[in-house]
Amino acid sequence: DADRRLAKNEIYARHGRIFDSTDLKDYFESKSWYKGTIKPKDFDESVLNKYEKANIDLISSMEWGLMGRIIKKILPVFYVKIFIK
Repeated sequence: DADRRLAKNEIYARHGRIFDSTDLKDYFESKSWYKGTIKPKDFDESVLNKYEKANIDLISSMEWGLMGRIIKKILPVFYVKIFIK
């Protein structure tokens, strides 16, 4: 959903992340508060606070739906069992 995509990326935009996607770039550049200064490859998610991270996780889970939530829970366990042992 486009609204969820914008909501999630607004969190990054408020920290100055530049977007490769033309639609996101155009959208955020039209906002007076947006100051894109950080290239995507240079963006460090450690600048996000715990509420921003929780909101990104929540929006992502809504994007993925139930199957995404199941995969996100199972995959790390699978990875640890197969590749770490």
